[in-house]
Amino acid sequence: MISSSNWLLSRPIFSTLTGVSFTASLIIGTFVVTLYTFFGGMWAVSVTDFIQCIVIIIGLICLAVFWSEEAGGFMTVINSPPAGHYRFFPESTTLSWLDWFSAWAVLGLGSIGFRDIFQRANPAPSEKAAIVLLISRQ
Repeated sequence: MISSSNWLLSRPIFSTLTGVSFTASLIIGTFVVTLYTFFGGMWAVSVTDFIQCIVIIIGLICLAVFWSEEAGGFMTVINSPPAGHYRFFPESTTLSWLDWFSAWAVLGLGSIGFRDIFQRANPAPSEKAAIVLLISRQ
């Protein structure tokens, strides 16, 4: 399932960047993903995840710099939200606490099914090693 999502997601990206047809993009993307997974196994998947994280972080930094300059500078962006905007805990109402708890439940418990969990737990040599890998995922 993970490989099929990589195949399908590589198609529009490759097609848009190169101008190659969708069918050819799907075939090329399928070949590349299958090849690096077949020869590199989980190590190849981990390396590509690492590279993707670096690209994402660099992109986010570039966007933050660009957008903050467009808005008048970094301090303008930081000082523009109303007072109390950066508060960690919600207001002291039942509905606010329910909203806060549901957001944390979605972010925390909702990530159990994400593929990074499967990538760490499935290749583990034992159940104990899988638990250690899941706990140390930060």
